[in-house]
Amino acid sequence: MVNIRPARPEELDAAIALWVEANGEIGVSATGHHENLQIWANRDDAALLVTEESGSLVGMLLCLQGRTDDGLGDVILALTHLTGLAVLPNLQRVGIGQELVEAAIKEARRTGRNRVTLWTREENDVARRLFDRCGFLPTGRRGADERGAITLHFERAI
Repeated sequence: MVNIRPARPEELDAAIALWVEANGEIGVSATGHHENLQIWANRDDAALLVTEESGSLVGMLLCLQGRTDDGLGDVILALTHLTGLAVLPNLQRVGIGQELVEAAIKEARRTGRNRVTLWTREENDVARRLFDRCGFLPTGRRGADERGAITLHFERAI
């Protein structure tokens, strides 16, 4: 079990750097996504969850207030949207990501929300298996990320 907590404001840059490191080439070449994470994390209705080991951040997940039009429209009070899940490469596949997702779901439920959504790249089988284990189901929606890679939309009722 890892210790998951809200990030302190001064940890935002380190969390974004962690996301870039965890995403390797994608993190570096994803035009603007790391910058979007920084902007979104500063919203009043956002919650950045982190976990650390030996005083250093090793995982992060950004929880956003759901909105229509894939985040561009009106607030959907009953919805939390997850983005920016990242765990340092040397600690992946040991349960940290799953614990971050489960903590985000617990927080969404605590704040009165009844649905959680996310997008992930179609070819990211590891993430898709994780989200399946966490009870997310595909909605059938498809899109493209900043690089043009196909992304799939998932949802979980809570």
